[in-house]
Amino acid sequence: MHSSAFLVFLLFILPSLPSPASASILTSSNDTSTALRGPRGRGGGHDRHRHKGPQFKCNDIDFGAKRKKTLHGPHTYMNNEYCREIPEGFTCDSIGEEMQIPYPSITRKPYLKGQHYSQGNSHFPLTYHHLVPKHLLVDWWNFAVCSEAGRRELLPLISSIADHAHTYSHQRSVYVDTTDEWKKWVENFPSSGPLPDFEAFWYPFAWMPGDLVRGPPPDRRTADPGSFFDPEVAWYRGCIDGEAVFTYLTAAYDGIQAFCDTKDAPLLAKTAQNMAKVATISGDAAPFRPAVWDQTNAKCWTALGGSKARDLYKRDRAAYCEFYGSVHDTTPYFRKGGQPQ
Repeated sequence: MHSSAFLVFLLFILPSLPSPASASILTSSNDTSTALRGPRGRGGGHDRHRHKGPQFKCNDIDFGAKRKKTLHGPHTYMNNEYCREIPEGFTCDSIGEEMQIPYPSITRKPYLKGQHYSQGNSHFPLTYHHLVPKHLLVDWWNFAVCSEAGRRELLPLISSIADHAHTYSHQRSVYVDTTDEWKKWVENFPSSGPLPDFEAFWYPFAWMPGDLVRGPPPDRRTADPGSFFDPEVAWYRGCIDGEAVFTYLTAAYDGIQAFCDTKDAPLLAKTAQNMAKVATISGDAAPFRPAVWDQTNAKCWTALGGSKARDLYKRDRAAYCEFYGSVHDTTPYFRKGGQPQ
């Protein structure tokens, strides 16, 4: 190739090559662009990335479209998808670094796979909708455990999960020996180092059934909020001791938001207590109940929790708690054609 032609060739390709900085941004995350989600969302957190359904659009957001990757933050041990702002001088102690939850390792749902809704001309795989999203929970945890003061405030939540994790309908149960070790760690705090067998803790924390409702995939829903809080679906979660789970989840979310803004350990206490209450719910996610959704056509569904479940709760709390319940089995969704209870 002549030298003049080679120079033209270089001028043509160089502008299209990524710089080292842009390349690091593209490889530092495996989640969706903030343009779809906003800087920090209320809820959402669907396992939608595993659904490869048709590309019709019930919602304004096309979840079938390819999404960009984003930078999570300067610290490799933190998944700063929601709690992005790291205060100047913020550090994580050695125990906190050993108690970080890597988000990419908890994206697969631990519940029975292959759950479908099939009735008439409507057929689809069920999605597990997180009410307080996984990313927000993980980011909150990863900041909170960075100090002894923060870990102390998390003790009620750790204790609650230790007491109830073996009752969750996860396909891989937590051994009682492991939960006993967690209980001993709480009792001996703060002289006990990092939480033992910590990897076994990831899924009970990020996929507790009290934070989950089964429903249509995002591309089957109208007005799906993506990774923002979804009060319509949260009202379907039922009750704990005569109180709507919705109230605990929204209070926990607000507390997490406040902590994300300040990283102030005293703000953790009430939030950890609210999530500890949610962690007492055993079994599986709340079921999909077609009767309290509106089917706009053969493909699209609209959640009506605010207009049906919330109004029932205000009128007759006992009737709401009886209808929506608290503890639910996986069945009848494990087989195609199974009818929801």
